Amino acid sequence: MLFSEEYFYHDALDLSIPELEQAKEQFDAKNVKEAERLFASYLKKTLKPDLYAGKPGKNLSDAARKNLLDRADRICGGEVISVGQAYTFPDNRIDWSFNPTYNGFKEWTWCLSRHEEFVRLADAYACTGDEKYARQYVRMITSWIDQCECPENLPAGETFAWRTIEAGIRMLGSWHVAIHLFLHSPSVDDHTWVMIFRSVYEHAIRLVRFRTWRNWLIMEIGGLVKLSVLYPFFKEAKAWYEDGIGTLVHELSEQIYPDGFQFELTTDYHGDNLENYRSVTSLCRRYGVSYPAELDDGIRRMYDLYPKLCRPDLRTPDINDGAEVYVPSVLSGASSSYPENEVYRWFASARKEGCPPEYDSIFLPYSGHAVMRSGWEEDAIWALFDGGPVGAGHRHEDKLSFQLYAYGASMLPDSGNFDYDTSLQRAYILSSRAHNTGLVDGYGQSRRDLYEWHREDIGKKAAEMSFRTTGSYEITASSYDEGYGSKIPESGMPLILARHDRTVVFFKKGWKDIGPFFVLIDDFKAKEGGHLFEVSFQLTADPLTLTGGQITVSFGNGASMLLTSSVRPRLFTGQYEPAYMGWRSIRTPGDHEHQPAAVVSYAKTGHGATFATVVLPVRRGETCPGLQISRQEDAFTLSSGDASESFPLRLFAPGQD
Repeated sequence: MLFSEEYFYHDALDLSIPELEQAKEQFDAKNVKEAERLFASYLKKTLKPDLYAGKPGKNLSDAARKNLLDRADRICGGEVISVGQAYTFPDNRIDWSFNPTYNGFKEWTWCLSRHEEFVRLADAYACTGDEKYARQYVRMITSWIDQCECPENLPAGETFAWRTIEAGIRMLGSWHVAIHLFLHSPSVDDHTWVMIFRSVYEHAIRLVRFRTWRNWLIMEIGGLVKLSVLYPFFKEAKAWYEDGIGTLVHELSEQIYPDGFQFELTTDYHGDNLENYRSVTSLCRRYGVSYPAELDDGIRRMYDLYPKLCRPDLRTPDINDGAEVYVPSVLSGASSSYPENEVYRWFASARKEGCPPEYDSIFLPYSGHAVMRSGWEEDAIWALFDGGPVGAGHRHEDKLSFQLYAYGASMLPDSGNFDYDTSLQRAYILSSRAHNTGLVDGYGQSRRDLYEWHREDIGKKAAEMSFRTTGSYEITASSYDEGYGSKIPESGMPLILARHDRTVVFFKKGWKDIGPFFVLIDDFKAKEGGHLFEVSFQLTADPLTLTGGQITVSFGNGASMLLTSSVRPRLFTGQYEPAYMGWRSIRTPGDHEHQPAAVVSYAKTGHGATFATVVLPVRRGETCPGLQISRQEDAFTLSSGDASESFPLRLFAPGQD
């Protein structure tokens, strides 16, 4: 281990505590077992398992209890699960540096050392009192400590077991659950408790010395604050707490936009940050430790993002490396903390109690998202336009992308997320080709290349994007002009300088006898030379028909969507060459094919190009109308049957009323 037993007794512990001073004296007198006994006795006297962990299993259903015990029994047989992939170590001998994945996926080994198995074993022990679970915990944690020495000076992202994100995650929960629930087990001897807390001390020192930023930093500092609250008998615990709490307060202004979105702009990592802040303040309240009011204010701002983004199915959209998070699950905690908030209660109860937000559509001017809604009903129309800055991390090349959920169906979804590996699917998910935006000569946007994210911009610089509403329309617009292809010469791709302007018009009251729909107005202009310009839309695996240039997609619930443009469509499905495109991720471990899904492309060549596209959702039981659109230089024209109407583009120009 990095720090010796002598250092632990002399320098890590607060020797103003009589029992710990006695333990040091016994160690110095070579009575090591007595020193260990005194330390373990102090732990058992001062830690509060009921306060920290409650009563796991108290309200478990029979099925949940069986699942828990089955999983814990498999762990006792040497099974571990990391990033969804199980592996059973022969003879229950865990090699913590091992990697069983077909492609050497590093996340498997890294995430193995987050120690979720400790939580399962501890919960099973709390339910049954069966010492086999405690014995397996001892076997696993001592083997990990023996095999995985804490590095003294390696950077935060180095080593297979001691990256600071894993160290933070262990100190956010998994180790503490096991420590508290196994505290009085006769299978965990005094020497093991000393080993464990020597390692806890090493965690603190690594988290103090080596820090990163973004969501990693909140995990690192959250873990440091939690261990300082739970184990105040460390000499430096108070200093760790003050350092950590001050950092968490500071990062609210560094990481959270004024409109509430965490600066990585992913619905997944926003939730991780929120949960880590919330878990820290919750622990402090339970243990009677004061913390600055700014933390509660920041948590509430992060909670408020969920109603702003929420789709009619009560899920968030998938943005960047995000996830479709079920909003009632998130806001149930917010509703308990803020019972006076009727909006939180409405979401937490899945529309049964409370009140929906007073707004329907909303603009997030700093994170750069426009959310357009027909209302808050289950069968409402919802769309998202992303015209904002690149995320500080976990970003996709998806500026100007458009998502649609309507009448109970995800009609134009994001292509989602995939494992952080080197596969074709991961590269595709990151690219513009996998999003509902534009391409030039088949190349996507290049914001990820050599991008410098300026922390000082947050809270000071609004997105270069507009949103306005009239009596009949909602209009949002933004531009992309940061290059297509690659800024890296060694990539083998050119860098094409071109500008893409997109305006989204929500015909909220419909047109003629046609219900609400969207018109997307796209204009491209290259700095030099002729190019192929295209806008593309990712479809699901649902059946589609192509008639006279119009695409109709039918969804499983009976709803449908019409997609028609001023340009004839091209369709790509499950393509490998010349570019990998037309796929939906299958999130199962191992080398496998993904789900083919159509991509619709509208393309034109020249020094520039103009497009107008109709996206029309249709209710179940209604007929998809024959709506056409044509594009003129300064207008577009809608036609249906004998009806026709021209709309000057100046009506929808940014900043015009």
